Amino acid sequence: MAVLFGILAGVGAFVVGNRLLVASAREQLFPEQEQQFDDAALTEALVRTYDLSLTRSITHPQCLLMAVLCTALALWAAWQCGWDPSQTIGAWIIVSIGVLITRTDVIAQLIHDKVVIAFTAIALVYRFFSSPLPWWDYAIAAVLASALLWMLGVVSRGGMGWGDIKLYICIGVLCGIQVTMLSLFVASVCGLLVGGTMRIVGTLPPKSFMPFGPFIALGTYVSYLYSDVLIDAYRGLIGQFIA
Repeated sequence: MAVLFGILAGVGAFVVGNRLLVASAREQLFPEQEQQFDDAALTEALVRTYDLSLTRSITHPQCLLMAVLCTALALWAAWQCGWDPSQTIGAWIIVSIGVLITRTDVIAQLIHDKVVIAFTAIALVYRFFSSPLPWWDYAIAAVLASALLWMLGVVSRGGMGWGDIKLYICIGVLCGIQVTMLSLFVASVCGLLVGGTMRIVGTLPPKSFMPFGPFIALGTYVSYLYSDVLIDAYRGLIGQFIA
């Protein structure tokens, strides 16, 4: 089942991602459409790049890579969850949305509202049937994490996109307070390390922003599977400093 899910999720993420990229290009939402380019010509080129038939999509190298990646992540999650369906399904939802938004965010700095709404609905249905925590825990997680990112966006003057803020509503509904806040911490640390390194070596210009979606996906996946381990390690580290 994990292999079948990984293949379907990878192919689905590629096809859906392409359709969103094409739709956004036609609406001229790409941040890369700078003033020195002709918008119509650039939009046409972007549409040609991502407007693929189903046959071409399935055989595309990126599609095959995404299918392999989703399969590997799904298998690893199932193994770490002890093959418990009530836990594994949540991890698989994280894999699906994580791979999808990582690709669109890297290419176009795009986390589409339709993706967030669809996966939030899936998370709600999942938690209706499998909810180890009280409902208010998931509700507080969704509100608190998205509010924190919104405040960060205000302070950084655009450094945090609305897609990232809305995405954490879905993550909160799916993961609860502990995992959600831990995922935000892990994502922030990873983003700071990668972004700081890129600025030092000069690959990230001073006034440009780096897509945060991939780090959210990584932080959520790691936190969902290893929240207890990470929290124990953090407590041990703090204990050593206090001692």
